[in-house]
Amino acid sequence: MSRRLALLASAALLLTGCGRAPEPAVDPALAAEISRIQAIDNHAHPVRNVAGDRQFDALPVDNMEAQSDPVAMRPNAPALREAAQAFKNKAAMMKEKGDQYPAWVLDQAGIETMFANRVAMGSSIQPPRFRWVPYADALIFPLDNSHLAARNSDRKAFFALEDQLRARYWKESGVTALPGTLADYVARVVTPTLERHRRGGAIAEKFEAAYLRSLAFDAVDPTAAARAWNQHTPDDASYKLLQDYLFRYIAAECGRLGMAVHLHTMAGAGGYFDVAGANPLNLEPLFDDPSLRKTKFVMVHGGWPFTREIGALLTKTNAYLDFSNV
Repeated sequence: MSRRLALLASAALLLTGCGRAPEPAVDPALAAEISRIQAIDNHAHPVRNVAGDRQFDALPVDNMEAQSDPVAMRPNAPALREAAQAFKNKAAMMKEKGDQYPAWVLDQAGIETMFANRVAMGSSIQPPRFRWVPYADALIFPLDNSHLAARNSDRKAFFALEDQLRARYWKESGVTALPGTLADYVARVVTPTLERHRRGGAIAEKFEAAYLRSLAFDAVDPTAAARAWNQHTPDDASYKLLQDYLFRYIAAECGRLGMAVHLHTMAGAGGYFDVAGANPLNLEPLFDDPSLRKTKFVMVHGGWPFTREIGALLTKTNAYLDFSNV
């Protein structure tokens, strides 16, 4: 046997005798204690146990073109098959539980509280098990959005939905036409909508803006924002100034009202999603703005593929991270 073969044979014998050590047994008392810990689901879109409920999201992704789903989210993924098996009698249980079905689902999953990202709550989704997180994107797109909707089919579907939600917020605020000035708009629509949400139990406002534009919300002088408003159909650059101003206004109001700001920060659904625009580093100027220190920002979904970048942002005192879908 050559020296090389002898060395390889010796290595094989060593590996044969060096199998993985058995996993240490978990202390039964500790395991029992851990099993009693209930989770807090920081981000979910619960569906009410009523026919035709579409208020589980301001921008449902079933309006988008077909895409190649991540492997872990495809129908044959082991976790999805396991979940489907656990709820194989879903229809019967929904009928049996009625309004208590959503809370029953939380019990099965070991979840104590779920933050419900919904346009509106309902009888089957109520505190203390479900805490409301409504949507604020429609408030930062107050003008004609047809030129933005024309960019691609996904934006066309999404801006149609945002326009519907905007009309709802205007109606709830008692406004029937575009206010004459930006100051009137924030006083008559934006602040009343946020205050109405807070009175309704909202703990945060959700932004899905990454599906609609970049997350770079720059600091804007109110005079420049007012000029953009007065154009009524501003060019892209001017409209961005207005959106940026309104986003920061809403963030400051959320701080005043004791609500957090939740933002989608990862590559999103659809083949048209602007991944670069969702880079969480775009949010750093917000976190560093002294006027927004009272506002807590929650970066939802962990920021993939910018996981290192988003981790660095946690040095900011008002920045928090939800790691679902990491």
